[in-house]
Amino acid sequence: MRLRTPHPNTTSLAMALLALLCAASAGAQVAETWLHATPIEASQTWRSSRLRAMGDLRLAADERSHRFSSFEYGGNPAGLLGARDTSWVEQSTEYADFHNEYYGQAHSAVLRRSGFRGAIDGSRKWALGAEFTYSSLLTSRHDEFTPQDNARFIRDFDLPFASSSQPITSDRTFGAGVRYPAVSVNYARRVRSWLTMGARFGYRDESENRRLQDPYDLDASAKATEYVGGAAIRLPGLRDKATLSMFGRYVNNTVLAQSETPLNDDNYEWKRPEAGYGAQILVRTKLFRAVIDGRHRSYDGEQVARVNWAPQFYLNPFPSETDPDFVFRRTWSSFLSGLRHNEASTLWQIDLPGLPAHVGAEYAAYRDFQWIRPNPDVFQMALPLDVRRLGYRAGGGLSLDLPDGGGAVAAEVHLARDFRDDLTGALPDIATSMLSYHFGAEYRALAELPLRAGVVLLRQDPDRRDGLPPNKGIQFTAGAGYFWNALNAQIDLTGAHEHFRFAPLDPSQEIGYGDRLILTLTRLF
Repeated sequence: MRLRTPHPNTTSLAMALLALLCAASAGAQVAETWLHATPIEASQTWRSSRLRAMGDLRLAADERSHRFSSFEYGGNPAGLLGARDTSWVEQSTEYADFHNEYYGQAHSAVLRRSGFRGAIDGSRKWALGAEFTYSSLLTSRHDEFTPQDNARFIRDFDLPFASSSQPITSDRTFGAGVRYPAVSVNYARRVRSWLTMGARFGYRDESENRRLQDPYDLDASAKATEYVGGAAIRLPGLRDKATLSMFGRYVNNTVLAQSETPLNDDNYEWKRPEAGYGAQILVRTKLFRAVIDGRHRSYDGEQVARVNWAPQFYLNPFPSETDPDFVFRRTWSSFLSGLRHNEASTLWQIDLPGLPAHVGAEYAAYRDFQWIRPNPDVFQMALPLDVRRLGYRAGGGLSLDLPDGGGAVAAEVHLARDFRDDLTGALPDIATSMLSYHFGAEYRALAELPLRAGVVLLRQDPDRRDGLPPNKGIQFTAGAGYFWNALNAQIDLTGAHEHFRFAPLDPSQEIGYGDRLILTLTRLF
């Protein structure tokens, strides 16, 4: 008895959606700021262990045993019903670390994550899915925190809380531990033969314990509650060949910074409820699958500051340090903020007629604008911000199936570029670029024991405008799977190692390295 697999059309569609249309549902905001400039993703969606082990393939290789969560159907919860033809449960455990040199100082990040997801299929009329993950992050950083950048190379405008009330011009070490559990529940139901409706509820809670010797230390936390509704419509006269899907999304999003000592008890509450919507057209024929997607998200937020300073507190503006009547309490609107983000993407996957070969290609572009208007009435918690980002990614690949189901080989190329303009003029404009070449293979030594390996060549240019050549890197991947047919279960183990070298001065000088290990257990019912 072999492990059951989805229908080929369903699987190909799932792969297309997985590769390009992953939704950033209730994203990990605090963790993302500490992981800036590292390849570790704070809100990593569940991806195929098989394709990761094969050089982190995403476009052309077919994944016949992949299951995906409701987050990976273009953000549309109605897609859960069409994503799988059986009930299943999956548990995954992941470890990732990255160490690098940035401006001559050592930085590190270690991520541990574990969770499960599953779905129950109600005779193809309804589906219920759930997902839970728990992640923990430990980071160590160096920075001078000069008045000009105010730690922006770490924060990258995402959490603009001031890290110090005084200018600091010498190096210091600081770090944080961040914990963030997340849970989501997804339900989809076919209400007509041509119409499927769905809804999702998600929640994430982040807490930060910062390690920093500073007179005014802040710990950040973030809570995000997500509500999503969606529909999938089979277009008349096209049967299952074309589907139009739409979704709307609202996230109740609050970031809180707190500073508490025997002499002060302060909090800075940044509420920025986010609204979003999107639509996708999915086309499926015998030889190709295509996805065309567009989406928008935006927020308008305000941070409200509340401070409570004892007379002895060094920021207290009152003249006496001993008179208890000179306690300083104040509440004010410390800044207004906003974001407008738009993106469009498409992915194509084609089976070459008469050949055991598949071709995949993608293109995506986005544009966003983010601003902050601070009010330094008592204590300025953010610098003025007017930043514009333009970016795109593109890729293509080819995969070949080995005879008699013996495995597959594949090659892909991925390109991503981002242009960031600081309209305040405080920081120079930046144009980053990432180019990668992926090569992977799978060989079934036994029918139940596939072996996988891959290599990725990396080219990273932190700023294409500075005239310096890009940093060079390489990643090695390997893994194995085991199909336990008696239990209709599957075990996958994936490992990866990568390192970067600094090209301009010394081609042999290593500036960054990282490792990743993932264990996934899956069972079908």
